[in-house]
Amino acid sequence: MTTATRLYRAALVAVSVALIAACGFGANVSLTVAAAVLGVLGWVGALRHWSWSTHVVFVGQVGLVAAAAWVGAPLGWLLPALLAALAAWDLDRFVRRVTPHQAPPIVEALEVIQRRHLIALGATLIGGGALSGLGLLARAPLGFGVTLALALALAILLGWAARRLAA
Repeated sequence: MTTATRLYRAALVAVSVALIAACGFGANVSLTVAAAVLGVLGWVGALRHWSWSTHVVFVGQVGLVAAAAWVGAPLGWLLPALLAALAAWDLDRFVRRVTPHQAPPIVEALEVIQRRHLIALGATLIGGGALSGLGLLARAPLGFGVTLALALALAILLGWAARRLAA
């Protein structure tokens, strides 16, 4: 079992625990049950190698985070749940892409690729979590013009990042 696979399974546990805790503290039984069902589906899909289950579980978890935030669940639990859901989805996709290439001559190259991917994923999660946490703490009224300028800047930066990654 590779490091990415172990981290994928740990992320599945983390997102399930965080969602169940958030929905439980929010005293919403139906969302708590939905979080548990999604956690079980994620584990069964991982054990049976169902490629479709990762996408279904990820979309369900993101929707559940949105629903839990809407009904007033603690955001301190929802942000880590969302980050863990993103990590689980990304790691599952990564493991599925590299699994067919496990022949002995390429194992060293795969370990380098895995290490680089995990570093990039960690940086993304830390940066996204820090900015999201800052956004939860800092409340500033923004007008339409400022919001539009920030959206345009974000679009330009995403385009730049996509071109840089493609090169």
